[in-house]
Amino acid sequence: MASALQHVQDIHDALDARSEDYAKFIPLFGSRDQFGFVRLRDDLDDQSESIGTHVVIIDRAQLAPAWRGLGGVGRLLTARLLRWVCTDPRLVTVLPFPIDLDRALLKDNSIFEPALERVRRTWAALGFRPTIGQLWIMDPADGTHHNAITQIEKTLGIERSAPTA
Repeated sequence: MASALQHVQDIHDALDARSEDYAKFIPLFGSRDQFGFVRLRDDLDDQSESIGTHVVIIDRAQLAPAWRGLGGVGRLLTARLLRWVCTDPRLVTVLPFPIDLDRALLKDNSIFEPALERVRRTWAALGFRPTIGQLWIMDPADGTHHNAITQIEKTLGIERSAPTA
């Protein structure tokens, strides 16, 4: 989901109406500014270097098993999808969670905790960092995400093509 902050009347209602999962992202947002635009929380707003007007919320990301363990292919696909979804986001956020686990296994900490750590490592490898509670954010302008993608492309032997006019 990507929404321009100025197009959302009430961020709390908008997220809560989508689902309980989206409501978990409400703590990222503060009040409206003098122009009526929804703002990020002051601490996030101060930390963010990006000047975009959209916040991208990643609700779920799932990679087919055949594409896993290939040295970063899934991370590269995720990064490229993010660029496709929103070319200039203010912030990208995710709630890392091992969605592939059976519900019965979620209560078994010996299985859940390592699975959660793997998911967190994946998001961290894309430049995401923990921020509020269990939410992780990525500021596209701080360079960490770009550097991570460049490293994955290098590892996979993929050369970036020059932009075309």
